[in-house]
Amino acid sequence: MRKQRPLNVIRYAQALGLFLSATACFAQCDVFPALENRWDSIWPRAFEWAPGHEDSVQGFKRSVIAYLQDGSSWNCWPSDTGKLMAVLAPDSSFRVISWDEISGGSSHDMASLLQAPNGDATCVVRVLDPESPGTEAEENPMENVVVHQIHRVTGTAVPTYLLFGWGTHGGGHQHQTVQAITRGGRGLERCEGCFPTGRSYGVEYTRSDTLDLTFDAGTNTISHNGFRDSAGEEEPDGFKQPTGKRVRLEWLGDRFAIKPE
Repeated sequence: MRKQRPLNVIRYAQALGLFLSATACFAQCDVFPALENRWDSIWPRAFEWAPGHEDSVQGFKRSVIAYLQDGSSWNCWPSDTGKLMAVLAPDSSFRVISWDEISGGSSHDMASLLQAPNGDATCVVRVLDPESPGTEAEENPMENVVVHQIHRVTGTAVPTYLLFGWGTHGGGHQHQTVQAITRGGRGLERCEGCFPTGRSYGVEYTRSDTLDLTFDAGTNTISHNGFRDSAGEEEPDGFKQPTGKRVRLEWLGDRFAIKPE
C-alpha cells in the first residue's frame, strides 16, 4: 500500500510553491522600475542633441518591447510617476504602454505599444506610434500620441475599441487622436475605415484651448469642442479658432460619421 505524505508536508510544499511563484513574479515586476530609472538617464539629454541620443531612445524602446513580450510582464505595472503610462482596455483583453520620447523643442515624439496575452507564456506586442523616420511617420503623423483612455464601442459583432491619445508637434499646438482597434479571428487589428478621415481621427488645436474629447457608450458617440482654421472656415477635425459648438461622430454600425447639427 502506497504511503501517504503527511498533511503538514503537503501544505508546506504548496506554500513553498506559492512563495517561489510570487517571488519570481515580483522579480519580473522589478523590470518596470529598472526601465524607468534607465529612462531617467536618457531623458535629460533629449534637448542637448547629444551624440548617440537617438540610438539610446530606440534601444530603450526595444528593451520595453522585449520585456512586454514576456508573459510574466502582463501582471506588472509601471509606477505612477508618468514616465511610462499603462492604460487597460475595459474588458482587460489588452493594454497600451506609452511614454513621451521627446525630440527637442516643443515638438515631441511619443511611443505607444499595444500588449495582449497570447494564450501561452508570451504576449503579442504591436507598435502603434508612427516610427520615425519612415513612411508611417509621413502618412499618419497625428497618431504620434500617448494613449490615455481606452473605450469599447457597444453592441458590435466584432469587439471594437477606441484609443484616445494626446501629442504635440510644437508651434503652439497640440492634438488628440482617436484610433480604433478590433478583436477578431486574427487577433487585434486596426480598423482601417472606422473614421471619415481613414484609420484614425485627429484634432489639432492651440495649447491655450480645451478639446474636451469624450465618448458616450450609451449612444456610441464621440464628441469634442469644434474649431475653425485661421481663414474662418469650419473643419471637422478642427484648427486654431474655437467655434463654440460641439462636433459629434456617430457610430453607424461599422464606422463613425460626423453627425449634422
